[in-house]
Order: sequence, then C-alpha cells, then structure tokens
Amino acid sequence: YINWWSVDERHNPVADTRATIVVEPHGRGNAQYLGIGDRDVMRCISEAKRQFSVDEDRVYLTGESMGGSATWLTGSRHPHIFAAIAPIFGGWDFRLQANGGFDNPAADRPMERWLAESHSSFAGAEQIVNTPVFVHHGDAGHEEADASGAPAVKPRR
Repeated sequence: YINWWSVDERHNPVADTRATIVVEPHGRGNAQYLGIGDRDVMRCISEAKRQFSVDEDRVYLTGESMGGSATWLTGSRHPHIFAAIAPIFGGWDFRLQANGGFDNPAADRPMERWLAESHSSFAGAEQIVNTPVFVHHGDAGHEEADASGAPAVKPRR
C-alpha cells in the first residue's frame, strides 16, 4: 500500500483484506487535478506499476468529492489506462452552479466561457464513451449533490 498523502496510515483495510493495490494520491490539493495534480496521479500509478505486479487490464480509478471530480478529469484524459472509473459525489460544471453559467457576467465573453468550460469535470467526457463508468451519486444527503456528477449520467445513457 502506497499512501503519498497520509504517511501515518500505511495500510488500507481494502488492500489488507483483498488482493488489491490501493494508491491514494492527493493530486496537489488546490491544483484540482489539473496539470501538476494530474501528473501526480499518473506518477503514483506508474510507481505502483514499477513496484508491484499490476495487471494492466485491471487498473481502476475512483475518488470521492474532489476526488470524484478528479476521477472524471483524469479518467477522461487517460482513458487507455483505466479498465473503468467510479466517481463518487464528484464532478463540477459551471453551468450547473446556482448563479453560474452563461447568465453569469463573469463568463459571458468567448474566452471566459472557454476557460470555464475547460475547467468542467466533464470537459473530456467524450473520451470515456467506451470506458465503463459507475457513478455513485444522489440528490439528497450530500452538500454537492445539486451541482455535481449526477447530471453527467444522463448524456451517457
């Protein structure tokens, strides 16, 4: 078990009870898994593959909340790496936020709109059209439910 973020917790219960390698990269936190954050995730996966015997056809990606958004982002940027992805309570798109979207004065110019769209968790969703996706999400009981991954499921059906 490799845990780059929490060095005091070296063994994940899932990894201890199943024949599983668990890697929990934090993706540089405030980088939102873009750029250097995405590279951190991919570097951790490469390091796990270097240190352990990894079946290339059984590499899965999941994360919760910000990690759920990272699952959409990283999974869509590297679809050839993952057998499936499972975002949990994650995903963000400015068009789904209250007081956001194209009626937002901060995103009414083409460049501002492009920038906001490029930061959407679903910007590369067309890249994962052939990747199995399990979305764990609901519309009650979680603070991000109204502005997260649930709306991304409908277009994939």
